[in-house]
Amino acid sequence: MPWTITITSAAHRSLFAQSILLAFWVRLKGILGDYLFEGMEGSWFRYMERQTEVAGLTSAVSLQLASSPGDDFKLTVNICGTTGEAIRANKAGLYSVEVWEPIPGEYLFSGMMASNRRKGEEPAAISAGTSALNVVSFVDGDYTLMLMLGFEVGRHIWHQCF
Repeated sequence: MPWTITITSAAHRSLFAQSILLAFWVRLKGILGDYLFEGMEGSWFRYMERQTEVAGLTSAVSLQLASSPGDDFKLTVNICGTTGEAIRANKAGLYSVEVWEPIPGEYLFSGMMASNRRKGEEPAAISAGTSALNVVSFVDGDYTLMLMLGFEVGRHIWHQCF
């Protein structure tokens, strides 16, 4: 028999909602890592969200689902201009894709390396860069980071945050 939780007072409902939101932000920060999370939090996009916040969630992070099992997921994160410019500059000067790990963090890096997009580049001996991670300018000085993720990591993120 399933459990039912009934919260009767408005104060307790508010506290319950705040604890759910806190859990969401903790999971999101754990997935994005400090560098991307701070870049997202510093973006103009997030600033505007905080000014008009209704539910406390964010549209600064989205996940495009895999079209079928085994296909890639696509994680999109709106980041501030400083972070976007730093990633773009690093991308231009990299000699090996392995030195990218600090940018998305260990978890997302392993997801990117497991993506079909990245695996398809390996036979062509593409080692200096990858199309599995891309940064494009967005609006108001922000950038959008797009990261292709292998199916298992993408599915895990979907279950954790979306």
